[in-house]
Amino acid sequence: MNLLLGLVIGVLLTIGTAFIADAFTAGEVTSETCSKQIVNWDVAKERLHDSRASIQTGWDRLKNGLRSLE
Repeated sequence: MNLLLGLVIGVLLTIGTAFIADAFTAGEVTSETCSKQIVNWDVAKERLHDSRASIQTGWDRLKNGLRSLE
């Protein structure tokens, strides 16, 4: 349980640190140096949305499969 909690906290700290670093960088730079951001947050948001949709589809298929077994 401690390992799982440590992994979750580590992932959240990593993403939070990248977001904060990008926020400070984006506030100080012009459009020509904006490419120095660590993460392209638009792409990250799109991939998160795709992952959520894929997980939801898989979950729905699993639930329907279990219902057919009853």
